[in-house]
Amino acid sequence: MLVVGVTPMIMEMAKNLILGGLGHISVLDNRKVTQVNSQGLYILSEEQL
Repeated sequence: MLVVGVTPMIMEMAKNLILGGLGHISVLDNRKVTQVNSQGLYILSEEQL
């Protein structure tokens, strides 16, 4: 999948988004993004939880 190839870059962007707006992200948002990039954001989501 294409997602696997760009995971590191997306992870960096996701890190900035998550760290920049932790209180702004809800469980539904995490689910939505997880469908787009399960490897990158799922790891970050676990850390945040």
